[in-house]
Amino acid sequence: MPYTLIYSSQATFVLSDEEISVLLDRARELNAADDVTGLLVYVRFDGDRAAFVQVLEGEENAVERTYARIQRDELHTDLLVLARAGIQQRRFSQWSMKFIRMEQADLQHVFTGSKPADERSPLADRAEAERVIAAASPADQP
Repeated sequence: MPYTLIYSSQATFVLSDEEISVLLDRARELNAADDVTGLLVYVRFDGDRAAFVQVLEGEENAVERTYARIQRDELHTDLLVLARAGIQQRRFSQWSMKFIRMEQADLQHVFTGSKPADERSPLADRAEAERVIAAASPADQP
């Protein structure tokens, strides 16, 4: 049975386009080797603050190994697991790591009519993170 882990984290610094490209190349290589699929959403709030929400899917041991590697990465702080569970099927089966970049204005659109529980860290709640995931990825297409 497939397994998923969803987490959010604060970035220790705002990444440049080149740094994002390097990060994605490495993640996709490692994920493909372990048959891990998923989505990475990078949210840039302003010039000095950014965050991640990520969905990892695959065999449980492979997903947990991937998350353990992420926990050791100095790029992340304040990691928060939002979900760990067996799933019926993968949502991002065509992606070793789908990537979506969002800006503060994109988040404002996602939360139109409501405010996240913690405006400083709007990805720290599972329901709010799921709203961001849904807005970032309306379909599982490469």
